[in-house]
Amino acid sequence: MKDFTILSMVAILQEMLGGLFWPAAVAAVAAALLLVAALVRQHGFHGRAARIGLAAGVVAAAVAMLAAPALTQSEFANLHGLLDWGLLAAIGLAAFLGCAATVFALFGAATEPQRRA
Repeated sequence: MKDFTILSMVAILQEMLGGLFWPAAVAAVAAALLLVAALVRQHGFHGRAARIGLAAGVVAAAVAMLAAPALTQSEFANLHGLLDWGLLAAIGLAAFLGCAATVFALFGAATEPQRRA
């Protein structure tokens, strides 16, 4: 693959996701806009919405890391090298970041920021 362009990446994602590509793309853009709105409304990533987002992110990372070997028809015993464990950690990190950002965006945009006394 010597042509690494946006259009080639979109074509690959369309092939992988099929009919779910455009709804997923719209949902990703909506989540990003909602995250920006929540960050502005909450004056940063803190407060109750951030704590809920972090807790949900930890749960999502644990579930993703436990489910990944089974979803790839593998087992934890098959993870031998640094690359295998690094990829499993990257899956957990991606799940953590995605879930924490989405939950913070939903709760942060919907609730009033906490005022300090």
